[in-house]
Amino acid sequence: SSAGENPLEGIVPSIPTGRALTVGTDEFAAYEAAGVAAAGRSAFVLVAGGLGERLGYSGIKLRLPTELLTGTSYLELFIRHILALQATQPEGSPPIPLV
Repeated sequence: SSAGENPLEGIVPSIPTGRALTVGTDEFAAYEAAGVAAAGRSAFVLVAGGLGERLGYSGIKLRLPTELLTGTSYLELFIRHILALQATQPEGSPPIPLV
């Protein structure tokens, strides 16, 4: 901070409690179904900006390739994931927003 103090002084991070799921189990399928059902009431927010200069990239960070074979950008990959989730929604559902 501008006062030279750490506002997080004394805070000790901890690992949150959670559940480890195994793909292919009934428990995994139940959580996946709940997530797909909730997706239609969701929106995706992409917080990004600026250039990738610190990364040695001259363009905007959203155009950085996520892998080398196809050169798919981070933004395209993000949108593909949203469209795949949209495809799981019932016919006639409104699009899942990206804001």
